[in-house]
Amino acid sequence: MNLYGILAAQGSFVFGLSLAMVSVFGFLGAPLWLWTLGIAALFVACGASYPVLAAFGLLAFLFNVPPLRAALV
Repeated sequence: MNLYGILAAQGSFVFGLSLAMVSVFGFLGAPLWLWTLGIAALFVACGASYPVLAAFGLLAFLFNVPPLRAALV
């Protein structure tokens, strides 16, 4: 079963799902890697284009590796 783009036509559901994810992760104090995984899953489920996924992957890599993050921030 291909899950890529499964939520592309469900705009209000995706908005509610992302709002719930932000609320739960924020309340529980989730680590950065879990936020990254959740956002990546939403991108894939919404059918984001490959350049968007590549740009997000690059930014996620830069900010999830502590020495790189320290050099950038």
